[in-house]
Amino acid sequence: MQLARRSSHTNGFTLVEVSLATALSVLLLLSLTMAVMNVAEQSRRLSDHLDRGGRVRLMTSLLVSDLQSAILRQDGNTWIAIDILNKTDNSGAWVDAAGQKPAEDSLQLDPRQKSDNDFDWANPEDYRFGVGGMWLRFITTAADRDVFTDNKAVPGDVNAVSYQLIRRAMPAAGYVSDGANASYQLFRSIVRSDHTFDTGYLVDTYAGGTQQGDPGEMKSPSTDSMLCDNIIDFGVIIHEWSEAENMSVQGFPMRHESLPPLKNKNQYRVPQDGVPTSIEVMMRVLSASGARELRGLEQQGISPERWWDIARRHSRVYSCSMGLPRAL
Repeated sequence: MQLARRSSHTNGFTLVEVSLATALSVLLLLSLTMAVMNVAEQSRRLSDHLDRGGRVRLMTSLLVSDLQSAILRQDGNTWIAIDILNKTDNSGAWVDAAGQKPAEDSLQLDPRQKSDNDFDWANPEDYRFGVGGMWLRFITTAADRDVFTDNKAVPGDVNAVSYQLIRRAMPAAGYVSDGANASYQLFRSIVRSDHTFDTGYLVDTYAGGTQQGDPGEMKSPSTDSMLCDNIIDFGVIIHEWSEAENMSVQGFPMRHESLPPLKNKNQYRVPQDGVPTSIEVMMRVLSASGARELRGLEQQGISPERWWDIARRHSRVYSCSMGLPRAL
């Protein structure tokens, strides 16, 4: 009787086969990881884009409505006032941080370059209107003028309106003066019609309280007047008619040589400094992810170059132009 010999060779994978399978598995896992990361990044960008788009539509609709309803008179009173705020003490509500928007790198009012055909042109992305942006005030017939008063007999329904950029604690934080919870916010203050009459239509007068609808809110807006957050720059470009050039030229912030010089290069008053024919509004809107990154670094303290590098990568400049009513 013969016993069957047991083979010493067993079936299995060789070391080379195992190594190859492991390498392929790692490559497949890396590919899947990269795909998931790309989808997440695209989702984040889409979310940021939709978020910015919604905020821009809201701001633009109010700005266009306010400005197209602006009242201009050539009677010696101030009907439009604009100040370049390369400082943070205007409102008394700015929350400082060690690495906040830097004053020294945040003012670029003339980014014009020469093109091939020798015409001046400027990229909206290159404008910077100061650490506090431009403070814009004017007289208008605001669409929401009846919100602040039940007195329908107030004559004229004329309101003083103010737009101002302030770094302030976010609403979720209860507006506590805590830099860790602060964001850059655009405020739209609207003075009640009756209070506007009390101040004689002067947009450079801020006497009165600072509650919503009060004259003092033009300079120190109440928390209820916050229009939108993550707005890191806000400014306007004014155009006037030049008789010498027989065309519309820039009147502010850069002043065309054919126009009389401004008394103060950081201020513009209508009609004292000129009568605008059109206005272009620019705003730099920061994405939600960019705001989170900046907020964390601002508390630690970062350089001006780093601040603007992050800001440019995570923001977009929106602009809109419109004609203004003719001054009477």
